[in-house]
Amino acid sequence: MEVLFLEQMLIGKVFLIPDYQREYSWTDDQVNAFIADIKGVGEEHMLGSILATRLQEVPSNTRHFLPATKSSSEAAEFISLGGTPYKLYELIDGQQRLTTIMLCLVAIEKTLRESDEFEYYSEILGNIGRMIRPQFKPNEHGKKAYTSLNPSESSRESYKSIIYREQHTCQEVGPRKSVKLMRRAFDLCYQNLKDTKEAIEFFTSLNSKAKFWFHDLESTFQANILFECQNNRGIPLTNLDKVKNNLIYRVHSSLQSNQTKTTILEKINLAWSKIFLALAERGLYDRKAEDDILIDTLLLLYKKSSSSSKAFHDLQQILDAEGNIAAIEYFVLNLQKIAETYTQIQSPIECDGHYVLPLLEARLTGHAENFRTLMIAGKIKSSTIGDDEFLNLATCVRDAAFWVYGIYGRQTNFGVSTLDNMAHQLFHQENLLPSPGEEYFSSNPSACLYSRFIFRGTSGRQPSNGEKLHRSIVYAYEIENRGLEISDLIEIARKFKVTETYTQDEIDKICFAPKKTNTQKQKRQQAIEDMLNMAANYRPIEHDLGKSHTKLDQETAYQECLQKSADEPYYSYHEKLLACAKNYFNETLYFNQEDELYI
Repeated sequence: MEVLFLEQMLIGKVFLIPDYQREYSWTDDQVNAFIADIKGVGEEHMLGSILATRLQEVPSNTRHFLPATKSSSEAAEFISLGGTPYKLYELIDGQQRLTTIMLCLVAIEKTLRESDEFEYYSEILGNIGRMIRPQFKPNEHGKKAYTSLNPSESSRESYKSIIYREQHTCQEVGPRKSVKLMRRAFDLCYQNLKDTKEAIEFFTSLNSKAKFWFHDLESTFQANILFECQNNRGIPLTNLDKVKNNLIYRVHSSLQSNQTKTTILEKINLAWSKIFLALAERGLYDRKAEDDILIDTLLLLYKKSSSSSKAFHDLQQILDAEGNIAAIEYFVLNLQKIAETYTQIQSPIECDGHYVLPLLEARLTGHAENFRTLMIAGKIKSSTIGDDEFLNLATCVRDAAFWVYGIYGRQTNFGVSTLDNMAHQLFHQENLLPSPGEEYFSSNPSACLYSRFIFRGTSGRQPSNGEKLHRSIVYAYEIENRGLEISDLIEIARKFKVTETYTQDEIDKICFAPKKTNTQKQKRQQAIEDMLNMAANYRPIEHDLGKSHTKLDQETAYQECLQKSADEPYYSYHEKLLACAKNYFNETLYFNQEDELYI
């Protein structure tokens, strides 16, 4: 370990951020805190550890954007145009902090170059250029522009566009959240350092007073273990971070040959690369998503119900009991598969298939999370059960959430164990209905969901009025008999999930019903207003104004009640609303005229 100033740490090194790490994730609060920290530096200040491992060879998938090596050998060493040798490192910990430092340096550079006296700052500008944009000869691919820090592939070019200041504006944002956060961080740095004097003082503190513990480790294994024990990136380790490090430790501690260990370690890194890529592509960056993935994997693989606080410990116990490398390979392979499917279920896009619509509609009921693991299992096994059956399962999930938890008022924890058992059985292609004489197997999970969940959740109970489901029933009312295309319905359902309740104008923006005349428009606006009042403010008795279920005060509700005509009582729109919803959520499929469920 060395204690280095910033320039000592950057000059002579090229850093690669491996794809198996999550992308840039610092928010405004963390960037502002970092800037304030540097501004408050006294004589000297430790900025934490940078963990990296020296690469002896240039990875084949990185040669197109890295400089040419100093000789025909594969040694990962480059020579700058000024003659300085540069070594290649894989950055294990410190990417959030180091990326932010680079953005600060670019902001300082921008401020100084915009100054009327920028020629007086040529020495500082030269130092910044060498730290962030070392100069090398073009490589064999003709690449001329290089950076000392190289993010993962998905955000690398966007990062370089900032480093080389290529027409960046505050409004110019990339499609990925990490790109948006990097651009936002740069904007914050520039806003804080627009004054030339402040920019120079900040650079002096950052370059001459701030210090780093630089750990040049012998292997990625060492780096990952130290990363877990000494994490100072400002973001607590997630369960997936701990799992990866634990798996690496188990592999290195095993009695397998070095070749076998290397092969399994490559599988682990590849799996984490694909997991974080899938999360980034669907915009799922929160800690909960990573915890959910591990929880779902434990349930589907081992039938182990867990929680975010226990999941890592539960997995350790399982792997300890298995005690072999094959168990690690089995877990890693399926974790990746489940994680990629999780992103499709939690953040569906239209091109995924028609099942996207019922998925979004299930969320409008507020109870879709109970079915998440079942849907993951169904999507993974869709090649076996068929796409049509998976669409049936998604539709049945939507209806189950509406009827069981909504109309029939079951508590949120009702039937969770049943759903989890179904998910595990479907994932392992087991008989979903093991009772003798049953005909439903894993090829027909939607029928099983009806038999084991909807029927049990609704039989022997009286339906409620459904006022707690106003998002889903308003949605059903708005799109019923409209003749809209699937793409239109998906767009409406996606917008409906944004807020709990809707104003008249918001409904008009979300749903694009024709408005041919002012009179028709006024009538529809009045109907929507009445409908929304009833969806959110339902009162079983027309004159019962004592209980307000809404944000509307009682006086407003009373005045609106007085305005209703005699042939349109206050609750009539709610009846229309609920009738539409029951029809849309397939009442006749589950209930006959005697209120007995059937399918």
